Amino acid sequence: MSLLYIPIDKKSDGTFNVSWTNGPVVLDSSNVVVKLTTEVLTNITKITSVTENTKGEIVDKVYLKKLFKYENGNGWSELLPLETITGITFEKCNPLILELYYYFTLDDGRYKNTQITLDNILIKGEYQQDIVEDSQGVLNNTNDELILSPTDVYKIFSLDGFKVFSNHDGYDIKYRFTQDDGKTFSKWEPLTTENISKIRLNMLRFAKVQYLVKNISDQPLAIYDIILSGNFQNVSANYLKTNRYGLKEDCLTRLQNMTGVAGSDKIHQNFYTACLSSYNQNTDITTDLANQNAENSGKLWNPYQSDKIS
Repeated sequence: MSLLYIPIDKKSDGTFNVSWTNGPVVLDSSNVVVKLTTEVLTNITKITSVTENTKGEIVDKVYLKKLFKYENGNGWSELLPLETITGITFEKCNPLILELYYYFTLDDGRYKNTQITLDNILIKGEYQQDIVEDSQGVLNNTNDELILSPTDVYKIFSLDGFKVFSNHDGYDIKYRFTQDDGKTFSKWEPLTTENISKIRLNMLRFAKVQYLVKNISDQPLAIYDIILSGNFQNVSANYLKTNRYGLKEDCLTRLQNMTGVAGSDKIHQNFYTACLSSYNQNTDITTDLANQNAENSGKLWNPYQSDKIS
């Protein structure tokens, strides 16, 4: 019997699991080694523990000798004791592959008929989440994750919806907020209208949002923009009142300027189409922007219009 490999499961707190289960596999004098290999792992910085379930070991007589080696951009290492794996800092910019070796070791011939069973090998570790600021994000592989982080600072009075601009809908998106410049964040929550409409932030404090995006499809994913709708005050833009909070610069602005996307890049070919689909295509975008600005500006006091003084 062989063990079933469970691919990497990256958690939103920056930790991950890799495991082999559905055993056990039996080791004895006729089957002396089990070799286990991970997939190519990305953005890994550290292994925090390796555990397994064994039965049949006899201390100093019959036991499993546990070794590993790894490839992290500089060729394969030599075989090392498995207990040393937690002391290695991996280069997150290079892909990582791990190989684990469990050797049936017999140091006393009287126990030559002994069997050892091995099951439920679990690797835990930490990975570095990619953070993209003020830009679109591209996730090329299934289960790739990154954090999109607008740098504009807003006061958020209310939220009532959102719009995601992407090349397809094979994604999972969570969000969180900070109101102390990133020192602390709220918990990651699924990005849904129901969830964000319940948010009650301190309206006297500035807020920033981050999005954790995961590609759950088998094709490259491009997230061009995520725009929250509601009632905001953009502190980064001279206290502009607005009903849109997106990545910088947002989809509508790019449409107006017709810049920022290479037409020869296939992953971006549907960018403008995706943007247009969220607006009435018969609406002149420049006029729409002008109307929005006029509406926002009309609510502000103009010192040269004395009739607005109450």
